[in-house]
Amino acid sequence: MTLRIAAVQMNTQDNKDKNLETAERLIDEAAGMGANMVGLPEMFNILGLPDYYDNGAEEIPGRTSEFLARKAKEHGGKAQAPR
Repeated sequence: MTLRIAAVQMNTQDNKDKNLETAERLIDEAAGMGANMVGLPEMFNILGLPDYYDNGAEEIPGRTSEFLARKAKEHGGKAQAPR
């Protein structure tokens, strides 16, 4: 099996909905180009400023982890996050 990795860069905003939409588009684009592993920025779902940390926090499983699991399943992969 060949491993093709895509490293995604995105301009995270202070709007989680918009960030997840952008991540979805970029994941789909990378998978469409043959990537079977996609790396997202560590704080892709919230703007990386301390003011947004509390607003962006989620339980696991939660909205973002469920989103990642759904996208991984859709493209035949697995979701992994750092501990």
